[in-house]
Amino acid sequence: MMLGLFGVEKSLPLLRRHTCAGGVYVLDDATCEDGVDAGLSRSDARELIEANGDRIVEVVRQTPSAARRQNAALYARLRQRARRLAHERPALAKELARFLDGQRRANVMLSGELRSTVWVVRKGGKW
Repeated sequence: MMLGLFGVEKSLPLLRRHTCAGGVYVLDDATCEDGVDAGLSRSDARELIEANGDRIVEVVRQTPSAARRQNAALYARLRQRARRLAHERPALAKELARFLDGQRRANVMLSGELRSTVWVVRKGGKW
């Protein structure tokens, strides 16, 4: 499973290398609609995934409202944890604030033109 660690282009070779033929891997990354210049489009991602004979079993694309709800809940937990860590380790306070700011910006992006897309894929080839 690769959860937004790398983009689709870098994740696919890693996932395929560690998945047996006929096995399943899960890829979670942000995609945009075709024609929107905000990142990798869903159709481009689909082409990359299917280029080696892999078959997409399921695609789940989060709606903007669901993204906002999920990200708000996640951000609240991150902020609470960051406050505790900053209290325990004051030297980390500025770095934690920068981290939270980055998370906030990413959350805004993921409820707009970029949307979380989860691909469940069966690796091609012989069993």
